[in-house]
Amino acid sequence: MNQAIDFFYQYAGRVLYPFMKAEPAQDDDRCAVCLRPATQWLHPDEKVVFTNYGTKESHCLACHSLYEGSEELFGIERLAKGTPVPMKLGMATGCGALITPTKTVLYLNGFIKKMGAAKKPPFEMLELSGRPAHRSVIENPPAESEYLYIGNFGRKKAELVSNLALSSSSTLVICEESAQTIVPLASTRQLFEASDGLKPAQINSVKRVLRQLYTGATRPDDELLIGELTRIGEDTPQILEALKKMPSDPHERLNILQMW
Repeated sequence: MNQAIDFFYQYAGRVLYPFMKAEPAQDDDRCAVCLRPATQWLHPDEKVVFTNYGTKESHCLACHSLYEGSEELFGIERLAKGTPVPMKLGMATGCGALITPTKTVLYLNGFIKKMGAAKKPPFEMLELSGRPAHRSVIENPPAESEYLYIGNFGRKKAELVSNLALSSSSTLVICEESAQTIVPLASTRQLFEASDGLKPAQINSVKRVLRQLYTGATRPDDELLIGELTRIGEDTPQILEALKKMPSDPHERLNILQMW
């Protein structure tokens, strides 16, 4: 598989296949979501024709699993003139998922009340989302060499699909509709461990100084900055040691601060 959306479908989205109205696909079909021709789909012989805001478009099965709903599996999203509208993974704004070849876990916010009421939920559900969910995955990553972590399903499915990428044992990729966030796991966990027991005010003070440095807001030779870094080394030498092991990429450094 050369697309992370196929990984998603193979190990999670396929539970929705019985609810899809699949039909034969042609070689010249192209998925309106991932933009791949049918010959590159995980299942090149089948497609779903979906009406999206009045326009008919072809979807590969993998992408369509974000559009397909199931009251039985994921509960009721809302009532439309008294008719139940099934919950869809691709509409679970603020919610995420950890998908591995052996297990899928949904990280849910308030949607857990709706999805937890489903008759046959296929996946484990945790009332944890956003940054706390990210930290949970960082501190307890899967044992598998490849996995997919969606930080927020959002609502813009094509944008989400374009930002899907597999994570590894060394790097977590938080996939969302707006971007990919690359988080080096080892150095992030070292920083977490080094700050264990510190007060939030202490951590926030260090983060403020580091953001100024990593964003270029303050020159590295600025006397005030040097003084702040010296103070950090004196007050929390364990933090200084962890910072020495941070990646050289400034974007990854900022991503680590965002998770801290």
